[in-house]
Amino acid sequence: MYKLMTVEALKDLIASKEPFVLLDVRGEDEWKAGHIGGAVFMPHWFVSLKIGDVVPDKNTKIVTYCLSGGRSSVAAKTLVDMGYADVSSLEGGYATFMD
Repeated sequence: MYKLMTVEALKDLIASKEPFVLLDVRGEDEWKAGHIGGAVFMPHWFVSLKIGDVVPDKNTKIVTYCLSGGRSSVAAKTLVDMGYADVSSLEGGYATFMD
């Protein structure tokens, strides 16, 4: 099962310099309009096809986000179903992170 991550926890994780992959699973127009620094762009419908190219180690910590949390939850569940062990979805999404 994936976890939900609060905005505060994500900001702490970024500040900690702990290695992890931040996946922006929104659409291309949303990505181009702005994204969290260091994020990897991978629309949610490509996650199952492309994640192995970006994150081959299934023990890598991954945090997904979208605008409000719906698509990132779908992407997080997909990752867990594929065997990724440390997956979180950003609670409230990009909109909350940028507030």
